Amino acid sequence: MKKVTIILLVIAIILLFLVLLFLVLFSGGSSYESGLAKLKGLPEQASNIDYYKLKDIATGLTALDFSISEQDFRKYAESQGWFMGEIEFPRDVKTASYFAGKQEKETTVKKGLFFEKLKENGGGIIVVYDRDNKRAHVFSCKR
Repeated sequence: MKKVTIILLVIAIILLFLVLLFLVLFSGGSSYESGLAKLKGLPEQASNIDYYKLKDIATGLTALDFSISEQDFRKYAESQGWFMGEIEFPRDVKTASYFAGKQEKETTVKKGLFFEKLKENGGGIIVVYDRDNKRAHVFSCKR
């Protein structure tokens, strides 16, 4: 009887550990802010900023959308090490409002600039500048 009790206790401890590990990794919540005038890390020329962040250790997903002139955006992109190329075909962009559930479908950008650096684990960064709307979209995920 003692052996069975010890085995059950060990199983309970392992299950409790797994539940706690899951909570730490995947339950950080999220935040969304729209129409911000400024946001730390963005150039001072950025305006009308939408910001979404999924606060968990596992994915670290962030989406930023902001208005900025192409000239100012190019300077910012260069300072970040993003080597922007011309968009050659329409790009679907998941915006901050899309991730926050405020927008039903992705935004399509037909003319502008594009940069992508993806990791083998599915994380990375995608940057799109929408020339028609003078709006930048930055999506990153550390996954």
